[in-house]
Amino acid sequence: MVKKINAFNIQKVFVAFALIAFTLFFVGRNDVSASTTSNYYVSDPNSAMYGKVLKLYYDNQGNIIEDTLGIAGDFSEYEIYVNKSKDLITVYGRDNNVYVPVKRFICSDGGNNTPEGIFYTPAKYRWQTLMGPSYGQWCTRIHGGVLFHSVFYNSKNNPQTLSVSAYNKLGTTCSHGCIRLTAGDAKWIYDNCKIGTKVVIYSKGGYEPFSKPSSYKLPLWHTWDPTDPTSYYLCQQRGCHSIIADGLAYDATDNQWRYYQSGVFADWFTSLAQYNGQWWYVKNGVIDFNANTLAYYNNNWWYVRNGRVDFNANTLGYYNNNWWYVRNGRVDFSANTLGYYNNSWWYVRNGCVDFNANTLGYYNNNWWYVR
Repeated sequence: MVKKINAFNIQKVFVAFALIAFTLFFVGRNDVSASTTSNYYVSDPNSAMYGKVLKLYYDNQGNIIEDTLGIAGDFSEYEIYVNKSKDLITVYGRDNNVYVPVKRFICSDGGNNTPEGIFYTPAKYRWQTLMGPSYGQWCTRIHGGVLFHSVFYNSKNNPQTLSVSAYNKLGTTCSHGCIRLTAGDAKWIYDNCKIGTKVVIYSKGGYEPFSKPSSYKLPLWHTWDPTDPTSYYLCQQRGCHSIIADGLAYDATDNQWRYYQSGVFADWFTSLAQYNGQWWYVKNGVIDFNANTLAYYNNNWWYVRNGRVDFNANTLGYYNNNWWYVRNGRVDFSANTLGYYNNSWWYVRNGCVDFNANTLGYYNNNWWYVR
Protein backbone atom coordinates (compact mmCIF):
# COMPACT_ATOMS: atom_id res chain seq x y z
CA MET A 1 0.00 0.00 0.00
CA VAL A 2 1.21 3.51 -0.73
CA LYS A 3 2.29 5.18 2.48
CA LYS A 4 1.70 8.75 3.52
CA ILE A 5 3.77 11.09 1.36
CA ASN A 6 6.38 13.43 2.75
CA ALA A 7 7.86 16.69 1.47
CA PHE A 8 11.12 16.33 -0.42
CA ASN A 9 14.03 18.67 -0.70
CA ILE A 10 13.49 20.88 -3.76
CA GLN A 11 17.24 20.81 -4.44
CA LYS A 12 16.85 17.17 -5.54
CA VAL A 13 14.48 18.00 -8.38
CA PHE A 14 16.99 16.93 -11.04
CA VAL A 15 17.02 13.44 -9.49
CA ALA A 16 13.24 13.35 -9.62
CA PHE A 17 13.20 14.16 -13.32
CA ALA A 18 15.58 11.31 -13.99
CA LEU A 19 13.54 8.82 -11.97
CA ILE A 20 10.24 9.78 -13.53
CA ALA A 21 11.61 9.73 -17.07
CA PHE A 22 13.01 6.24 -16.43
CA THR A 23 9.78 4.80 -15.00
CA LEU A 24 7.54 6.35 -17.63
CA PHE A 25 9.74 5.05 -20.43
CA PHE A 26 9.50 1.43 -19.30
CA VAL A 27 5.91 1.31 -18.01
CA GLY A 28 3.03 1.51 -20.50
CA ARG A 29 -0.61 2.34 -20.06
CA ASN A 30 -2.97 -0.36 -18.79
CA ASP A 31 -5.68 -0.91 -21.40
CA VAL A 32 -9.20 -1.40 -20.06
CA SER A 33 -10.87 -1.86 -23.44
CA ALA A 34 -11.71 -5.23 -24.97
CA SER A 35 -11.64 -6.93 -28.36
CA THR A 36 -14.57 -6.71 -30.75
CA THR A 37 -14.87 -10.35 -31.80
CA SER A 38 -13.27 -13.71 -31.09
CA ASN A 39 -13.72 -17.30 -32.10
CA TYR A 40 -14.37 -19.61 -29.18
CA TYR A 41 -13.97 -23.38 -29.28
CA VAL A 42 -16.49 -25.04 -26.97
CA SER A 43 -14.59 -27.63 -24.94
CA ASP A 44 -17.31 -28.27 -22.34
CA PRO A 45 -18.62 -31.83 -22.96
CA ASN A 46 -21.83 -30.93 -21.09
CA SER A 47 -22.68 -28.24 -23.65
CA ALA A 48 -24.92 -28.80 -26.66
CA MET A 49 -22.31 -26.85 -28.65
CA TYR A 50 -19.44 -29.14 -27.62
CA GLY A 51 -16.77 -29.35 -30.31
CA LYS A 52 -18.14 -26.38 -32.25
CA VAL A 53 -16.50 -23.01 -32.91
CA LEU A 54 -18.55 -19.92 -32.01
CA LYS A 55 -18.00 -16.35 -33.12
CA LEU A 56 -18.68 -14.05 -30.16
CA TYR A 57 -19.05 -10.27 -30.13
CA TYR A 58 -17.93 -8.08 -27.22
CA ASP A 59 -18.66 -4.51 -26.23
CA ASN A 60 -15.91 -2.14 -25.18
CA GLN A 61 -16.15 -3.26 -21.56
CA GLY A 62 -15.46 -6.87 -22.49
CA ASN A 63 -19.07 -8.02 -22.05
CA ILE A 64 -20.56 -10.46 -24.54
CA ILE A 65 -23.18 -8.75 -26.70
CA GLU A 66 -26.25 -10.94 -26.42
CA ASP A 67 -28.18 -9.68 -29.43
CA THR A 68 -25.87 -9.42 -32.42
CA LEU A 69 -28.20 -9.19 -35.41
CA GLY A 70 -27.47 -5.50 -35.80
CA ILE A 71 -23.75 -6.31 -35.88
CA ALA A 72 -23.47 -9.71 -37.55
CA GLY A 73 -26.25 -8.99 -40.05
CA ASP A 74 -28.98 -11.29 -41.28
CA PHE A 75 -28.43 -14.93 -42.18
CA SER A 76 -30.24 -16.86 -44.88
CA GLU A 77 -30.80 -19.71 -42.43
CA TYR A 78 -30.87 -20.09 -38.66
CA GLU A 79 -30.66 -22.97 -36.19
CA ILE A 80 -32.65 -22.87 -32.95
CA TYR A 81 -31.30 -24.53 -29.80
CA VAL A 82 -33.72 -25.05 -26.91
CA ASN A 83 -32.22 -25.85 -23.50
CA LYS A 84 -35.05 -27.30 -21.40
CA SER A 85 -32.97 -27.37 -18.22
CA LYS A 86 -32.51 -23.59 -18.42
CA ASP A 87 -35.68 -22.60 -20.30
CA LEU A 88 -33.38 -20.76 -22.68
CA ILE A 89 -33.45 -20.54 -26.47
CA THR A 90 -30.38 -19.52 -28.48
CA VAL A 91 -30.61 -18.78 -32.20
CA TYR A 92 -27.50 -19.30 -34.33
CA GLY A 93 -26.49 -18.23 -37.79
CA ARG A 94 -23.85 -20.18 -39.69
CA ASP A 95 -20.74 -18.76 -41.31
CA ASN A 96 -19.28 -21.86 -42.97
CA ASN A 97 -18.32 -24.05 -39.99
CA VAL A 98 -18.52 -21.22 -37.43
CA TYR A 99 -21.71 -20.74 -35.38
CA VAL A 100 -22.73 -17.17 -34.64
CA PRO A 101 -25.17 -16.79 -31.70
CA VAL A 102 -27.45 -13.92 -32.63
CA LYS A 103 -30.56 -14.03 -30.40
CA ARG A 104 -31.66 -15.41 -27.03
CA PHE A 105 -35.17 -15.93 -25.70
CA ILE A 106 -36.63 -16.87 -22.35
CA CYS A 107 -39.19 -19.66 -22.71
CA SER A 108 -41.30 -22.25 -20.90
CA ASP A 109 -41.25 -25.91 -21.87
CA GLY A 110 -43.31 -28.91 -20.80
CA GLY A 111 -40.70 -31.09 -19.14
CA ASN A 112 -41.10 -34.72 -20.23
CA ASN A 113 -43.94 -33.70 -22.53
CA THR A 114 -41.47 -31.74 -24.67
CA PRO A 115 -39.48 -34.21 -26.79
CA GLU A 116 -35.71 -33.93 -27.15
CA GLY A 117 -33.79 -34.40 -30.36
CA ILE A 118 -33.26 -32.75 -33.74
CA PHE A 119 -36.31 -31.57 -35.70
CA TYR A 120 -37.07 -29.47 -38.77
CA THR A 121 -40.02 -27.08 -38.70
CA PRO A 122 -42.83 -28.20 -41.07
CA ALA A 123 -45.47 -25.43 -40.78
CA LYS A 124 -46.49 -22.02 -39.40
CA TYR A 125 -49.79 -20.54 -38.21
CA ARG A 126 -50.69 -16.92 -37.43
CA TRP A 127 -53.17 -18.09 -34.75
CA GLN A 128 -53.52 -21.70 -33.62
CA THR A 129 -55.90 -23.49 -31.28
CA LEU A 130 -54.08 -25.02 -28.29
CA MET A 131 -55.18 -27.18 -25.36
CA GLY A 132 -58.02 -25.98 -23.20
CA PRO A 133 -59.00 -24.69 -25.68
CA SER A 134 -56.69 -21.70 -25.68
CA TYR A 135 -54.98 -19.89 -28.52
CA GLY A 136 -51.45 -18.91 -29.50
CA GLN A 137 -50.04 -16.24 -31.81
CA TRP A 138 -47.20 -16.62 -34.32
CA CYS A 139 -46.95 -20.38 -34.06
CA THR A 140 -44.21 -22.47 -35.66
CA ARG A 141 -44.63 -26.23 -35.54
CA ILE A 142 -41.60 -28.17 -34.31
CA HIS A 143 -42.77 -31.79 -34.27
CA GLY A 144 -46.18 -33.43 -33.91
CA GLY A 145 -48.28 -31.28 -31.59
CA VAL A 146 -45.29 -29.33 -30.24
CA LEU A 147 -44.99 -25.71 -31.39
CA PHE A 148 -43.19 -22.47 -30.70
CA HIS A 149 -45.95 -20.01 -29.81
CA SER A 150 -46.76 -16.95 -27.71
CA VAL A 151 -48.08 -17.31 -24.19
CA PHE A 152 -51.67 -18.39 -24.68
CA TYR A 153 -54.80 -16.27 -24.92
CA ASN A 154 -58.33 -17.10 -23.83
CA SER A 155 -59.93 -15.91 -27.09
CA LYS A 156 -58.77 -16.42 -30.66
CA ASN A 157 -57.75 -13.31 -32.60
CA ASN A 158 -58.03 -11.24 -29.42
CA PRO A 159 -54.59 -10.20 -28.10
CA GLN A 160 -56.21 -8.48 -25.10
CA THR A 161 -57.10 -11.83 -23.49
CA LEU A 162 -53.55 -12.86 -22.49
CA SER A 163 -53.16 -15.33 -19.60
CA VAL A 164 -51.20 -13.07 -17.26
CA SER A 165 -50.49 -15.93 -14.84
CA ALA A 166 -48.90 -18.00 -17.64
CA TYR A 167 -46.93 -14.98 -18.85
CA ASN A 168 -45.50 -14.44 -15.38
CA LYS A 169 -44.28 -18.05 -15.37
CA LEU A 170 -42.05 -17.59 -18.41
CA GLY A 171 -38.66 -19.08 -17.67
CA THR A 172 -40.11 -22.06 -15.78
CA THR A 173 -41.28 -25.54 -16.83
CA CYS A 174 -45.04 -25.13 -17.02
CA SER A 175 -46.38 -25.79 -20.53
CA HIS A 176 -48.23 -28.87 -21.78
CA GLY A 177 -45.36 -29.67 -24.15
CA CYS A 178 -45.06 -26.66 -26.46
CA ILE A 179 -42.38 -23.99 -26.20
CA ARG A 180 -43.97 -20.75 -24.96
CA LEU A 181 -42.37 -17.38 -25.65
CA THR A 182 -43.27 -13.72 -25.48
CA ALA A 183 -45.31 -12.62 -28.49
CA GLY A 184 -42.38 -10.58 -29.80
CA ASP A 185 -39.99 -13.54 -29.64
CA ALA A 186 -42.51 -15.95 -31.18
CA LYS A 187 -43.07 -13.44 -33.97
CA TRP A 188 -39.32 -13.18 -34.60
CA ILE A 189 -39.10 -16.94 -35.17
CA TYR A 190 -42.29 -16.85 -37.27
CA ASP A 191 -40.92 -14.00 -39.44
CA ASN A 192 -37.25 -14.98 -39.75
CA CYS A 193 -36.98 -18.78 -39.57
CA LYS A 194 -38.26 -20.40 -42.73
CA ILE A 195 -39.93 -23.78 -43.04
CA GLY A 196 -37.34 -26.51 -42.56
CA THR A 197 -35.37 -24.64 -39.87
CA LYS A 198 -33.31 -26.97 -37.70
CA VAL A 199 -34.43 -27.12 -34.04
CA VAL A 200 -32.33 -28.88 -31.39
CA ILE A 201 -34.04 -29.59 -28.05
CA TYR A 202 -31.96 -30.87 -25.14
CA SER A 203 -31.44 -30.81 -21.38
CA LYS A 204 -27.87 -29.89 -20.49
CA GLY A 205 -26.32 -27.82 -17.74
CA GLY A 206 -23.12 -26.93 -19.59
CA TYR A 207 -21.84 -23.90 -21.44
CA GLU A 208 -24.20 -21.53 -23.21
CA PRO A 209 -22.84 -18.46 -25.02
CA PHE A 210 -25.68 -16.21 -23.84
CA SER A 211 -27.21 -15.84 -20.41
CA LYS A 212 -30.87 -16.45 -19.74
CA PRO A 213 -32.94 -13.29 -20.26
CA SER A 214 -34.78 -11.78 -17.33
CA SER A 215 -38.32 -12.92 -16.72
CA TYR A 216 -40.85 -10.12 -16.86
CA LYS A 217 -43.85 -9.80 -14.57
CA LEU A 218 -47.13 -8.13 -15.47
CA PRO A 219 -49.86 -6.89 -13.12
CA LEU A 220 -53.17 -8.74 -13.45
CA TRP A 221 -54.82 -5.85 -15.31
CA HIS A 222 -52.19 -5.99 -18.07
CA THR A 223 -54.01 -8.58 -20.24
CA TRP A 224 -51.88 -8.03 -23.35
CA ASP A 225 -48.26 -8.78 -24.12
CA PRO A 226 -46.12 -5.60 -24.11
CA THR A 227 -43.86 -7.14 -26.80
CA ASP A 228 -46.82 -7.71 -29.15
CA PRO A 229 -46.58 -5.11 -31.94
CA THR A 230 -50.36 -5.29 -32.44
CA SER A 231 -50.82 -4.13 -28.83
CA TYR A 232 -48.25 -1.31 -28.60
CA TYR A 233 -51.04 1.25 -28.66
CA LEU A 234 -52.49 -0.14 -25.41
CA CYS A 235 -49.22 0.45 -23.59
CA GLN A 236 -49.04 3.92 -25.07
CA GLN A 237 -52.56 4.69 -23.88
CA ARG A 238 -51.87 3.44 -20.35
CA GLY A 239 -48.32 4.78 -20.21
CA CYS A 240 -47.14 1.46 -18.78
CA HIS A 241 -44.50 0.54 -21.37
CA SER A 242 -43.08 3.45 -23.32
CA ILE A 243 -41.86 1.47 -26.29
CA ILE A 244 -42.62 4.01 -28.99
CA ALA A 245 -38.96 4.83 -29.68
CA ASP A 246 -35.53 3.58 -28.77
CA GLY A 247 -33.88 4.75 -25.57
CA LEU A 248 -34.78 5.07 -21.91
CA ALA A 249 -38.39 5.07 -20.80
CA TYR A 250 -40.18 4.79 -17.48
CA ASP A 251 -42.12 1.59 -16.80
CA ALA A 252 -44.98 2.29 -14.40
CA THR A 253 -45.66 -1.39 -13.75
CA ASP A 254 -42.63 -1.73 -11.49
CA ASN A 255 -41.18 1.81 -11.30
CA GLN A 256 -38.08 0.98 -13.34
CA TRP A 257 -36.31 2.92 -16.07
CA ARG A 258 -35.72 0.55 -18.97
CA TYR A 259 -33.79 0.75 -22.23
CA TYR A 260 -35.58 -0.16 -25.46
CA GLN A 261 -34.28 -0.97 -28.92
CA SER A 262 -36.52 -1.53 -31.92
CA GLY A 263 -39.50 -1.16 -29.61
CA VAL A 264 -38.62 -3.99 -27.21
CA PHE A 265 -36.87 -4.17 -23.84
CA ALA A 266 -33.13 -4.65 -24.44
CA ASP A 267 -32.23 -6.63 -21.32
CA TRP A 268 -28.80 -7.44 -22.74
CA PHE A 269 -27.84 -3.72 -22.95
CA THR A 270 -25.11 -2.54 -20.56
CA SER A 271 -23.72 0.90 -21.32
CA LEU A 272 -24.45 4.60 -20.89
CA ALA A 273 -27.66 6.16 -22.19
CA GLN A 274 -28.88 9.74 -22.28
CA TYR A 275 -32.18 11.00 -20.97
CA ASN A 276 -33.36 14.51 -20.21
CA GLY A 277 -29.89 16.01 -20.47
CA GLN A 278 -28.25 13.45 -18.16
CA TRP A 279 -26.21 10.33 -18.86
CA TRP A 280 -27.17 7.20 -16.94
CA TYR A 281 -25.57 3.82 -16.34
CA VAL A 282 -27.77 1.04 -17.70
CA LYS A 283 -27.10 -2.55 -16.61
CA ASN A 284 -28.98 -5.40 -18.28
CA GLY A 285 -31.43 -2.90 -19.72
CA VAL A 286 -32.32 -1.11 -16.45
CA ILE A 287 -30.83 2.04 -14.91
CA ASP A 288 -28.73 1.00 -11.92
CA PHE A 289 -29.07 3.87 -9.47
CA ASN A 290 -26.66 2.14 -7.07
CA ALA A 291 -23.81 1.96 -9.58
CA ASN A 292 -20.50 3.54 -8.61
CA THR A 293 -18.13 2.48 -11.34
CA LEU A 294 -16.43 3.43 -14.60
CA ALA A 295 -18.27 2.94 -17.87
CA TYR A 296 -17.06 3.02 -21.47
CA TYR A 297 -18.83 5.17 -24.03
CA ASN A 298 -17.84 7.06 -27.17
CA ASN A 299 -14.16 6.09 -26.90
CA ASN A 300 -13.85 7.33 -23.33
CA TRP A 301 -14.21 5.96 -19.82
CA TRP A 302 -16.56 7.93 -17.58
CA TYR A 303 -17.07 8.15 -13.84
CA VAL A 304 -20.49 7.01 -12.64
CA ARG A 305 -21.80 8.01 -9.22
CA ASN A 306 -25.18 6.69 -8.05
CA GLY A 307 -26.06 5.62 -11.56
CA ARG A 308 -25.32 8.94 -13.27
CA VAL A 309 -22.21 10.23 -15.00
CA ASP A 310 -20.60 12.88 -12.80
CA PHE A 311 -18.88 15.29 -15.17
CA ASN A 312 -17.51 17.29 -12.22
CA ALA A 313 -15.71 14.35 -10.62
CA ASN A 314 -12.00 14.74 -9.89
CA THR A 315 -11.16 11.60 -8.00
CA LEU A 316 -10.02 8.00 -8.36
CA GLY A 317 -12.35 5.36 -9.77
CA TYR A 318 -12.14 1.58 -9.40
CA TYR A 319 -12.58 -0.73 -12.38
CA ASN A 320 -11.18 -4.09 -13.52
CA ASN A 321 -9.00 -4.49 -10.40
CA ASN A 322 -7.31 -1.12 -10.88
CA TRP A 323 -7.75 2.43 -9.63
CA TRP A 324 -7.90 5.11 -12.35
CA TYR A 325 -7.41 8.85 -12.31
CA VAL A 326 -10.58 10.78 -13.14
CA ARG A 327 -10.49 14.40 -14.27
CA ASN A 328 -13.77 16.20 -15.04
CA GLY A 329 -15.63 12.92 -15.01
CA ARG A 330 -13.38 11.13 -17.49
CA VAL A 331 -10.42 8.80 -17.04
CA ASP A 332 -7.24 10.62 -18.01
CA PHE A 333 -4.80 8.00 -19.29
CA SER A 334 -2.11 10.63 -19.79
CA ALA A 335 -2.10 11.63 -16.11
CA ASN A 336 1.21 11.33 -14.25
CA THR A 337 0.45 13.02 -11.00
CA LEU A 338 -0.78 12.50 -7.47
CA GLY A 339 -4.42 11.75 -6.80
CA TYR A 340 -6.36 12.25 -3.58
CA TYR A 341 -8.74 9.54 -2.39
CA ASN A 342 -9.91 8.18 0.95
CA ASN A 343 -7.85 10.66 2.99
CA SER A 344 -4.60 9.74 1.27
CA TRP A 345 -2.56 10.82 -1.72
CA TRP A 346 -1.67 8.19 -4.34
CA TYR A 347 0.86 8.01 -7.15
CA VAL A 348 -0.72 7.87 -10.62
CA ARG A 349 1.24 6.62 -13.63
CA ASN A 350 -0.42 6.75 -17.08
CA GLY A 351 -3.80 7.23 -15.45
CA CYS A 352 -3.52 4.20 -13.15
CA VAL A 353 -2.55 4.13 -9.46
CA ASP A 354 0.79 2.35 -9.13
CA PHE A 355 0.80 0.64 -5.73
CA ASN A 356 4.39 -0.52 -6.22
CA ALA A 357 5.78 2.97 -6.78
CA ASN A 358 8.81 4.08 -4.78
CA THR A 359 9.68 7.31 -6.47
CA LEU A 360 9.05 11.06 -6.55
CA GLY A 361 5.83 12.74 -7.56
CA TYR A 362 5.34 16.36 -8.60
CA TYR A 363 2.19 18.09 -7.38
CA ASN A 364 1.15 21.62 -6.47
CA ASN A 365 4.60 23.11 -7.13
CA ASN A 366 6.32 20.61 -4.85
CA TRP A 367 8.01 17.24 -5.16
CA TRP A 368 6.81 14.51 -2.85
CA TYR A 369 8.32 11.23 -1.83
CA VAL A 370 6.12 8.19 -2.58
CA ARG A 371 6.59 4.91 -0.77
